[in-house]
Amino acid sequence: MKDNKRLYSSYYDKYDNIVSESRWAEPEEIEETLVKVDFESDRLSAAGIPCISDGQTVLMDVSDSHSVAIGQSGSKKTRNIVLPQTLLHIKAGESMVVTDFKGEIYAMTSGYAKANDYRIYVLNLRDPNHSHRWNPFYEPWRLLHEERDIDHSHEMINDFIDDLFVDICTTDRYWDDMSMRLAMGLCDLILFCSDREEATVKSLLYLRSAGFDLEGYGAIYDLNRELPRDSYIYSNLNAVLTAPERTRTSIISALDSKLRLFAAQPNITEVFSGSDFDIASFGEEKTILYIITPDEKTTYAPLISTFVHQAYSILISHATNSPERRLNIRVNFILDEFAQLPHIKDFPSAITAARSRNIRFTLFIQSLHQLTATYKDDAETILGNMGNTIFLNSRELPLLQRIAELCGRDQIGNFLISPSRLQRLKNKEKGEALILTGSCYPYITHLADISEYPFHPEDYPLPALPQRQTASPLFNMEHLNNRFHWLTDPEYKFEETPEDEETEIGEELNRKFQELFGYEDD
Repeated sequence: MKDNKRLYSSYYDKYDNIVSESRWAEPEEIEETLVKVDFESDRLSAAGIPCISDGQTVLMDVSDSHSVAIGQSGSKKTRNIVLPQTLLHIKAGESMVVTDFKGEIYAMTSGYAKANDYRIYVLNLRDPNHSHRWNPFYEPWRLLHEERDIDHSHEMINDFIDDLFVDICTTDRYWDDMSMRLAMGLCDLILFCSDREEATVKSLLYLRSAGFDLEGYGAIYDLNRELPRDSYIYSNLNAVLTAPERTRTSIISALDSKLRLFAAQPNITEVFSGSDFDIASFGEEKTILYIITPDEKTTYAPLISTFVHQAYSILISHATNSPERRLNIRVNFILDEFAQLPHIKDFPSAITAARSRNIRFTLFIQSLHQLTATYKDDAETILGNMGNTIFLNSRELPLLQRIAELCGRDQIGNFLISPSRLQRLKNKEKGEALILTGSCYPYITHLADISEYPFHPEDYPLPALPQRQTASPLFNMEHLNNRFHWLTDPEYKFEETPEDEETEIGEELNRKFQELFGYEDD
């Protein structure tokens, strides 16, 4: 027992300091934490965010740790971090989802990705006529009709409505909650009664306008009265359609205001009413998706949040169901201006689960205040899950104080680096940045501008932006009558319609007739 006490005492003596001890990391300690590569190497086994770079030699973190980079507008986050990081991921054959507010990342890296046999997709919200399409209804529809997974389908479409329709800053949640219930009821009608190509945002708009008027009367109102009282769809629709008239009108108006983003911009609606790629395949084949969106307005920010939420949900589910319980190819979410995006539901828990699934996030924010305004107490959880923190510059005092405290104090109690000194890092002139990575002591580093790398984008022909495909089909209102039994069947058996069965029987009889008596021409 005495020996054990002495052992424990000896072990903990090194942590028992009256004054907190901190210092700058030594070069050999940094090199033990990071992986050094020559940028001109054709292939890399893995890649990560660059932490030290002179343009030729790059030290980067290739672990599964998430990263956050903090810097004001103009701090060269894109040129010093995002562009080199994207090129390194391409060399390593890792998949990416990149928010590209100016189209600069696509212009600089897509040709190189094409030369390395990447599948390249673009969600172009700046020019929706030259964009691939993504349908938020596709995966819920597939789960419902192909896997019979009703609960997961409901959960995913509910997340879509929650991300898109709920304003978490509102002072009166009643109208948001009720308009969300109405939207959920309409979405379920589309999921249960539509064909695959008809389950779209475009059909949601159509079902709203054709299904009932502003007072709530119409085909949807009549159908709702026939639904079983324990039906999930009935509970959502009935809460609204049986409300007093003035209340009902106000709820429908609130729904219309949430749908205005699509209703006023049919080209944007078409982008979100078809599917040109399967998100789950990002973990199986090297793929890069550029989300190009205007940086001068935040109109489309909810659409980006909605996509990110569903994308990582699908990837986590895909990884969990695989034998290794992780993706075969790492998927990196490189999210610029992350704090300006609307609140992404369950994001703190998602980034915790992502690491073991071979999914990694790199977040770029301008200020701590922005992140806290969006995520409240969860902002601390998000920052706490970031294995790497890259600080470029800021004038925000609480953020400066936080970084200084994380760096620690010397043996006489002074900050290792003061908030005042943090404001004066020469990131624009010299690419200076302060790095906090893993258990390593802090260090100040140099990050080279993309122009300092031996990379010339003009050597790689830029792939043409996609031409958006033709308009998607609308929901057929007759399905509400023809497939009503799908809504009332407690087992939700999606058998073929009688018309389809008659066609199959007729074709089978015709084949038998030809086998017995030959073809009419004979």
